[in-house]
Amino acid sequence: MKQSGIRIGISRRTGLTALDILRILPGYDVSAEVVLLTADQADGSPEQLGCDAVLLSEQDFDLARELAEKSFTAVLILSEDPGALASACVSEGILLDSPKRLAEALGALLALSVRLRRLRKHTSSLRRKLDDTRFVSRAKLLLMTRLQMSEEEAHHYIEQTAMDSGRKSREVAESIIRAYEE
Repeated sequence: MKQSGIRIGISRRTGLTALDILRILPGYDVSAEVVLLTADQADGSPEQLGCDAVLLSEQDFDLARELAEKSFTAVLILSEDPGALASACVSEGILLDSPKRLAEALGALLALSVRLRRLRKHTSSLRRKLDDTRFVSRAKLLLMTRLQMSEEEAHHYIEQTAMDSGRKSREVAESIIRAYEE
C-alpha cells in the first residue's frame, strides 16, 4: 500500500539535497515532499517544523534529541562515524547511520515515520476522548451540586439529552457548563 503525504526535512549540514532523497523514494513506493530545513525551522519548536521525518547531521544532535522527545517526528542522524553516537542515539530513540547507507537508512526512517503517524492519530483520538470525559464529568458535578442529582441521575440526564437532541454528550455537557457557570 502506497504511503502518501510524508514530509521529509533535511538539514543543510548533511550535505544532501532534496534530489538525493527523491532518487531513492521510488524504491519504497512512497510519495513525499522533501524540504531543506532553514536555520529558523531548525531552531524552532518541533511543532513548527511540520515534518514526519528529518535527516540531520551529528552537529544537529540537540535538535534530534528535542524532536525525539517532544514530537512524533522520525529522526535519522547521518554520521561518517556512527559508532561515536550509537549509545546516545539508541537511548534517545534516534536512528543513526552512515551517509554511505542512505538508501537503507531512509527505508528505516520512512517505516518509523509511518508508525509514528499512526501513533499521533491514536494519541489525538485518546486526547479528544479524555477531553470529552472531563467536560461530561464537570457537567455532572454541576448537575449534582446545583440540582441535587445523584451521579447516576446526572449521567443519565446527559446521555438522554444527547440522544433526544441528536447531539454528542460533550456538546450537552458544554451547554450545561455554560448555563450553570455563568
